[in-house]
Amino acid sequence: MKEYICECPGCQQTGVIALTTTYLGTVIPTDTKRYCVDHCEVEETRANEYGFLAKRTHVTPIEGMPCTFHVGSDRYPGTVLSVSKSGKTILVQRRSFKAAAGHDYFGSQKWEIGELEGAAVWYTLRRNGRWSQKGQPMKYSNLGLGYARVYQDPHF
Repeated sequence: MKEYICECPGCQQTGVIALTTTYLGTVIPTDTKRYCVDHCEVEETRANEYGFLAKRTHVTPIEGMPCTFHVGSDRYPGTVLSVSKSGKTILVQRRSFKAAAGHDYFGSQKWEIGELEGAAVWYTLRRNGRWSQKGQPMKYSNLGLGYARVYQDPHF
């Protein structure tokens, strides 16, 4: 598996996310860059402030990278524990979370993400580019890499 280094000046982190910037639906061909997790969030925010859309087009997983379990409309935070040599199989574990100050279940949900909890689970990269739990159909749950989010849909 090829490792890339973040393109931000002075940053030497690997396990980066490729961002492709678009404006009004048109891809800007010279503006696909690779960033570490921290710089990716900054660049996405900056693009949005100027009316651009920064889309994550490829994520290279590394140990310790945040991840999000997508189950239906809910989201749960986790962390990548191990990555295979091919980069197509990863071991992930959920993180605990609790409501933060100002949390409103039906409005603005705010969460504090805590420590690792529960059993670790293997995920594989599928042909459609999504990460799904090993041995499970793709429709059951998917995994997003490079960010840890919590959301509980109040309508269920």
